[in-house]
Amino acid sequence: LSTSKDPVTTNDITAHLASKFSLLEPELLIQVGAIPSLSGYPPWCLRVTEIVPVRSLPCNRFAFEECLEAFNKRDIRLGK
Repeated sequence: LSTSKDPVTTNDITAHLASKFSLLEPELLIQVGAIPSLSGYPPWCLRVTEIVPVRSLPCNRFAFEECLEAFNKRDIRLGK
């Protein structure tokens, strides 16, 4: 991308990243711990992702199931 004289657009970056990496748009991201983090995901891959925090460590099965229940109760509206 940097060797081209043409301006770089967001579509160029998206296409380049998609060709190199398998960047999926997850529906659910479980944030473990008290420090807010995107867990290494680029923000443009998380545009419709629901982020559910787990404050307690270690994360156990009960906490994981609570996250799934919280996600299941959310009303997801994607617009047009």
